[in-house]
Amino acid sequence: MGRRWGRRKRIALPAGILAVLLLILLAEGFGPLIQGEGARETVRRFYTLEQSGNFGEAWTLFDPQMQAKYPKEVYIQRRAHVFMQDFGVKTFDFTVGRPSRVTSWKMSEDSPAFPGAYRIPVRQHFHSAFGNFTIEQDVFAVREDNQWRILWSYRD
Repeated sequence: MGRRWGRRKRIALPAGILAVLLLILLAEGFGPLIQGEGARETVRRFYTLEQSGNFGEAWTLFDPQMQAKYPKEVYIQRRAHVFMQDFGVKTFDFTVGRPSRVTSWKMSEDSPAFPGAYRIPVRQHFHSAFGNFTIEQDVFAVREDNQWRILWSYRD
């Protein structure tokens, strides 16, 4: 039997090389999406803790800049006071929107910039002594020491 014309010989790449190439492609394409979901989950966890009245544990998810702005006891007292005492709120519902990546983001004009952060819109729905109301706020998440941390914007 002779050789057929037009038929090409296949070059076999080792499976390890193919796996590495596939991982690189997936990381480049899905890396930001996966990171954004990690940031979103941290924001969801923060508001779930606040929803249950666990302001102290929620505070631990703040970035050190936020923790410096609001020492733990001050944050717990103010947060509980404003929502529970002033507004007469027992609990709230919330929704966490889709994260979007931002570069060179700063918490305030005089704070250092983060090379990469995620902006995540949050809507809190309150049922209070003064009626129902909603607060919409962009929350920012940054990666610090291999963990997601939360910040609020204080820029005009």
